[in-house]
Amino acid sequence: MMRREDTLERLKAKLRADRPVFGFQHNSGSESLIEVAGMCGWDFVLIDMEHTAYDLVLVERLLRACELGGITGLVRVPDHDPHTISRVLDSGAGGVLVPHVRSADECLAAVRATRYQPDGTRGKSGMCRASRWGVEPWGPYAAWAQSGPLLVPIIEDAEAVDVLEDILATPGLEIVAIGAGDLSQSFREPHLGVRSPRVKDTLRRAIRYGREHQLSVMTLPAPDLSGELVRELIDQGVRVVWWGSDISHFTTAIRSALAQVSDWSPTGEASA
Repeated sequence: MMRREDTLERLKAKLRADRPVFGFQHNSGSESLIEVAGMCGWDFVLIDMEHTAYDLVLVERLLRACELGGITGLVRVPDHDPHTISRVLDSGAGGVLVPHVRSADECLAAVRATRYQPDGTRGKSGMCRASRWGVEPWGPYAAWAQSGPLLVPIIEDAEAVDVLEDILATPGLEIVAIGAGDLSQSFREPHLGVRSPRVKDTLRRAIRYGREHQLSVMTLPAPDLSGELVRELIDQGVRVVWWGSDISHFTTAIRSALAQVSDWSPTGEASA
C-alpha cells in the first residue's frame, strides 16, 4: 500500500514535468471502484461531498481505498467551513477542492484552513487518521502538512472571473480549477460547459497566468466527456483533467457492452 504522501508527490512530479494527470469524480460510494481505478493507472479521484449524501465516515473509508489502490484522494467539500476542511484533511485527504470561491479573501481563508499555526488556522490532532493515530511521530507529519496537501479553489461564478488573477495570486496554491459546468451556468449558457466563449476566455486567462506563476489548471471536458475534448484541453494547456465520474464511465461501459449484442438473434435452434 502506497503512503498518501507518495501518491501525491507522484502527481505533483508529473505536473512539474508539464505532464497531464487524470482523475474522475466519485459519486457511487464504491470503495472497490476507487481501488480498481488506482490499479488501472488513474492519478486521482475526486470524492464529492457537495453533490452526494456522503458523510465523513464514508469519506474516510473511501480515502482508505485510495491508499490501497495507490491513487491520490482529493475531496470536494460542500462549503467553505474551515472545520469541514480540517476534518477532511484529518481523515487523510491529499487535498481539498472548495466550491464557489469568489474572492481572494475567500481563497486565502481556505488555504489557511489547511495549514497549522502560525501559517493557518487548522487545529492540531495527533490522534487522527492523517497523522496515523499518533503511532508515528507528530513532527514529520506536521511539517509535511504545512505544504503537502493541496487546496484547490473552484472558479465557477461570474463574479470570480472579474478578480481571477487576484484569486490565483493567493499564496499556497498549486492548482486552480475552472468549474466549467457552473461557470457556464453563471454566464447563462448552462449547456455549453467549456465550449462557452466566456468560459473559454476564463480558461485561457487561467492557463496564461498559471504558466507565468507555476500554477496548474484543472477543468472538466463538459459537456462532451469525450477523449477528443480532453485532448483539445491538454493542447490548450490544461494539465489536471477532471474527467467525468465513476458513474458516467460505468454507464458508458455497460451501454457499450450491451450494444454489442443487443441486435443479435440465434441463427438456429439448439440441438436436442
